[in-house]
Amino acid sequence: MLKKRFMVVLVVAFCLALTAGGGAWAASFSDVQGHWAEDIIDEWSSLGMINGYPDGTFKPNRQVTRAEFVTLINRAFCIEESNTDPGFTDVRSSNWYYEDVAVAKAAGYIEGYPDNLFKPNNGISRQEVAAILARLLNLDETTDELDKLTDKDSIADWARGYVGANVDNGVFIGMPNGAFQPARGITRAETLAVLDRALDDRVPGDCDGDGSSDGRSESSDEIINDDDNSGIEGTVIYNGEPVENATVKVYKANSNNVLETEYTNEDGEFEFKLAPGKYDITASSSNRKTSKNDIEVEESKYTNVELKLTRTSSGGGGSYSTTPKLTAATITINPQGDNNDNITIPVTLNSDGLKGTIDLSEYGDYDYVIGGTVTCSEVAELKVTGINGDYGDMLNLVQSKLQIQTLAAGKEEKLDLLKYLDELDPQDDGISMWYLRTLLGKQATIKGTLAGNSRTVDVNLTVILDKAV
Repeated sequence: MLKKRFMVVLVVAFCLALTAGGGAWAASFSDVQGHWAEDIIDEWSSLGMINGYPDGTFKPNRQVTRAEFVTLINRAFCIEESNTDPGFTDVRSSNWYYEDVAVAKAAGYIEGYPDNLFKPNNGISRQEVAAILARLLNLDETTDELDKLTDKDSIADWARGYVGANVDNGVFIGMPNGAFQPARGITRAETLAVLDRALDDRVPGDCDGDGSSDGRSESSDEIINDDDNSGIEGTVIYNGEPVENATVKVYKANSNNVLETEYTNEDGEFEFKLAPGKYDITASSSNRKTSKNDIEVEESKYTNVELKLTRTSSGGGGSYSTTPKLTAATITINPQGDNNDNITIPVTLNSDGLKGTIDLSEYGDYDYVIGGTVTCSEVAELKVTGINGDYGDMLNLVQSKLQIQTLAAGKEEKLDLLKYLDELDPQDDGISMWYLRTLLGKQATIKGTLAGNSRTVDVNLTVILDKAV
């Protein structure tokens, strides 16, 4: 058994798989059905801008690193290569991202940190993305729009003008609750949505075009009608109410190429200026979507359509779940570290599947924690956000290693939360109960988030380490 050390952390390295070529319309990834960004993910996949993982997933809620973000920007915006060294001490010519960081630095949309570091493998925060896009798009800094954000006071001083510029220009539209969450890392899905808005009507990676949306169509005369005389207009509704910020896409009939994308206003309304012909249209918002086909647009007329959203399933043919929850979890103990007769201890979960307790107090100082499993009700991503014991917060010991673990729906998964750190118990296989008690005391609480297709919820695990609690 390899020597490992304890880490309350989720691991599975994120790789934003990028390809330069185009291709046929991609089949929907197994974990994006019903996701609010499903249409954008499918579109960028069809254009060859992103790929999924070998298991057929896209992992839309996984966070993006700084190196991955600039790589995608360069490809989406067709930013030319650079022969200039980026000048960061932590970016070497042997790194896969070296050229893209050099291109980004030469283009002037990244600056790095004061200590001459780029920190390529760090997650990139939403306010850092706002700064990059403001520079890339030459947006004028402003704080006039920050009052729209419920957490405006948490935006860093250096980022306030950049965030305001993005909000003012509709690049960032904030969360449904009105928050911006400036320090939170941006996810794969959010990255595509933001870049799609930043590109406006341009096609991601359409380096041979003129920056218009012609790459999404079969010929340029099929799209915009400059005379404003014909097109499609309408309303997106759900349960009889208009839906704001729904994503509406129009296609040439029987084609998978997106001609235009619009976002509904506060009254749920949208409008496309289109030349006469037949079109297909889709609308989506959160876990809801709908479509209409063969819409006829006549000369000098606007065709009115009403798009009624319906809920989609969470994938895998199961019933729709609005709240992800843990349905089972276990911890594995190896008595006395002899690698024989391991003991599996179930976690006692509340009925909501969001809180659990496990009692390890009966195990001796030289029994070892060596692993565990977890099962989730739907496709979701699990992340540790806090590790609190009698002796304070241990999260600072593992913060730089924190990752996200994707869980399949209804499948028992090996718990990557139990990885091990060099900083801890360097002599042992697994981590001894003695060392756990030394680190955490009599009882500890592990806090995390579970991000499903429709919502993100808090989860907590209480670990009892000593009977005298």
